[in-house]
Amino acid sequence: MNGLKYNIQLKSMLSVFFISITSLFFLIFSTNSIASLEVEWLSVSSGGAHSLALKSDGTLWAWGDNYAGQLGDGTKIKRTTPTQITDDSNWAQIVAGGSYSLALKSNGTLWGWGDNGGSQLGDGIQIHRHFPKQITDDSNWAQIVAGQRTTLALKSDGTLWAWGGNSGGQVGNGTRSNLTKPTQITDDSNWAQIVAGGSHSLALKSDGTLWGWGSNLGKLGDGTTNLRIYTPTQITDDSNWSEVSAGGSHSLALKSDGTLWGWGYNYAGQVGNGTTIKRTTTTQITDESNWSKVSAGGAHSLALKSDGTLWAWGDNYAGQVGDGTTTLNIYTPTQITDDSNWSEVSAGGNHSLALKSDGTLWAWGDNSGGQVGDGTTIKRNIPKEIFIDSDLDGMSDGYEISNGLDPYVPDTNLDADLDGLTNIEEYLLGTSPQFDDTDGDGAIDNTDSHPLDAKESVDTDGDSIGNNEDTDDDNDGTPDTNDAYPLDPTRTNEPVITDAPKESGGGSFSWLTIILTASAYLCRRKKLKTSTINI
Repeated sequence: MNGLKYNIQLKSMLSVFFISITSLFFLIFSTNSIASLEVEWLSVSSGGAHSLALKSDGTLWAWGDNYAGQLGDGTKIKRTTPTQITDDSNWAQIVAGGSYSLALKSNGTLWGWGDNGGSQLGDGIQIHRHFPKQITDDSNWAQIVAGQRTTLALKSDGTLWAWGGNSGGQVGNGTRSNLTKPTQITDDSNWAQIVAGGSHSLALKSDGTLWGWGSNLGKLGDGTTNLRIYTPTQITDDSNWSEVSAGGSHSLALKSDGTLWGWGYNYAGQVGNGTTIKRTTTTQITDESNWSKVSAGGAHSLALKSDGTLWAWGDNYAGQVGDGTTTLNIYTPTQITDDSNWSEVSAGGNHSLALKSDGTLWAWGDNSGGQVGDGTTIKRNIPKEIFIDSDLDGMSDGYEISNGLDPYVPDTNLDADLDGLTNIEEYLLGTSPQFDDTDGDGAIDNTDSHPLDAKESVDTDGDSIGNNEDTDDDNDGTPDTNDAYPLDPTRTNEPVITDAPKESGGGSFSWLTIILTASAYLCRRKKLKTSTINI
């Protein structure tokens, strides 16, 4: 009997062990499978009315206007949310032009699609392309930029190439004729950065010098209002330029010392110097020297500082500045949001895109073509997070994956950590759906006035300032240090009870002092009365 008993126990233990191992394997496999789906946005590019983005897994995404096939999904239907383009996962660089798109793959090949009326795709013909098409057989392309209808590119050997629309001489080959295929511009091989605007082009060389060509009237910054400059011409004698950006009719640049410069048309304040006067020479904008990135749009400008803050100015009729208003023009750099974790910006025709250091994607401005990507065509005047939500439960896939939730199963109304907040409420608050006390201060998220601040958990007066920081917890107008009842707004003027009277010179006596004083007074009166009777 004992042997049978032990045999049964052994079989039972082995079964439990097997089930446990199997469950653990399934859990690990499932977790890894889901985690493998978690990817961040890596780069963004704003076009005339469409948007492109790359994810860290090398996939390409597009949304917005699509009348010429500029999204690359094989249709001419606009998309109001990010849509994956092709199944390839080796995309390395993207750029959105007026109504066309270009991209490089990690193998150095060049691809283009969308509007081709000005030969801007460079495939030798003028037919719109609705799918990405390889341009040339070369595999040494290193950098590409797209203007309104003009394309510039650098090869890995530092040579400069251009093609497409050339009405203003912006191709740089000395003519005004369109070029249908990539053509080398100059014999130089020390080009380092290129940008294409509405009808002008700018570039930096590896020696830090700035060059410009194309339609001018002040946009090139050479101090003249010559109509056009047909070949690359050096702008200023300075050799400490570090970044440049070309907009519709204005230009921005940074120097290696962190200063910000602007020039060109300024009718909407897009140069940023506080006026609407056109600037024909490079002009420093603000006295600050901590600018780190710039992007010039149709008639608005975006910039980042080294502290991760976001700044914008210029045309704002569609909210593309992002300050929460649609004030027609913003004439000087204005901080957008209080956040300090912005990492990339891209200014489009009338909309803006940006990334944060946590890999999240944000957009705002004109949305008539769905270019913001929030599923609507409503313009946005503040940055709005754009995300993929596979199960349509209101929470981004990235958030669900990072918090142990299944991005393909709607779980909006579940309360995974049993803290009284549903998963969607946790998402909106920024708290964790897996831990009932996100900040670890001992207060459950549902009862914590500041669930993301371990130093605060109570806010008596509801003014969004925790009691530890708040100097008037009950909001009755009397500082806590002078309030007998700092948590009761109905009681403020009663004297504070202390163990001893205050030093002479002011302040209230304690109740004990009052009682003793009254007793002594009564005793003296009684004694005086007795003495009178005896007499």
